Amino acid sequence: MPILNRIKFDGTQNNEPWLIYKWEKEDIILGSQLIVGPGQEAIFVKNGQAQDVFASGTYTLSSGNLPFLGKLIKFPFGSQTPFGAEVYFINKIENRNMAWGTNSPLLLEDPKYNIFLSLRAFGSYVMSVNNSRLFLNKLIGSLNLASGFNHVTINRCFSGIINMHIKEIVSKFVNQKRISFLDITGYYSEISRELYKIIEEEFSSYGIRLLDFYIESISPLKEEIARLQRHKEELALGDAFYTKRRSFDVLEKMADSQVGDYAGIGMGLGAGMMVGSVTNQAMEQIASNIKINQGNMGKIKHCLQCGKELPIDAAFCSCCGCKQNTQEKLFCMNCGNELAIDAKFCSKCGNKVMK
Repeated sequence: MPILNRIKFDGTQNNEPWLIYKWEKEDIILGSQLIVGPGQEAIFVKNGQAQDVFASGTYTLSSGNLPFLGKLIKFPFGSQTPFGAEVYFINKIENRNMAWGTNSPLLLEDPKYNIFLSLRAFGSYVMSVNNSRLFLNKLIGSLNLASGFNHVTINRCFSGIINMHIKEIVSKFVNQKRISFLDITGYYSEISRELYKIIEEEFSSYGIRLLDFYIESISPLKEEIARLQRHKEELALGDAFYTKRRSFDVLEKMADSQVGDYAGIGMGLGAGMMVGSVTNQAMEQIASNIKINQGNMGKIKHCLQCGKELPIDAAFCSCCGCKQNTQEKLFCMNCGNELAIDAKFCSKCGNKVMK
């Protein structure tokens, strides 16, 4: 059984960031030297629970500075008998490069422009371990520390907590203050402070100190920003402009329609009935044309020369080219009697019909 005389962690290769390092051996003897570097703490763990904590410095291990040994371990062969314990080194230096981001878009309605947007939020925070014993006791049972544990692991562990609170606070803040997402950048500091108060309590319960929490971006997708900007520009011209534009869009569709559900289109006009006399006159004119077209749909007449069936509003015969009477009714120029479409003489006065 190997006897360890020196327990020390000099840091990772290439100075890579680290948070927890587990000493590779568990057989320790009283009298061994423990060296804890600057910004570190060493913790002895027995039966899954963090026991004695050592701050930066050099120590000779004895039952005097390892109180837990008297409770858990007997030494039948004297002080040179090895005892089993795990030693963890904790990095207590603050890390300012902790990035966070929402893992899925947050669907919220812009309270000013009434448009639903898919929002993503990003930012960073500053943290350090301030209670190593609590930190290990909370995490050691749920994580495989032997496989490596660094600040990236912390991000993964607390991602769900951050995402839950960021969505809750942003939604509450925006709805209460009625802030458009086009103007929300001016409120990042205020939202960050609200989030810090809540998230700091969550971190503290794991022995982690949250020093700062920042929001760097809360924004919709690029195409949604463009749509929101266009909507803002339209509303800046006034409600009347927006309503008129919508009404003329409907009128244009009605004018282009030859056959269709005119009743359905009529329902769409409801939103624009208050836009003024010009719009109302245009609507009445187009509705009148539609009514005429509907009345003429399916009616036919016969060519005055060859008798071919033609649409009621045909001006020329498609077969012989003869000019047609385009009116639905024909009247005698002499006595005013209504004539048949193909009449050559008036049935009342006998006057010849002029085509």
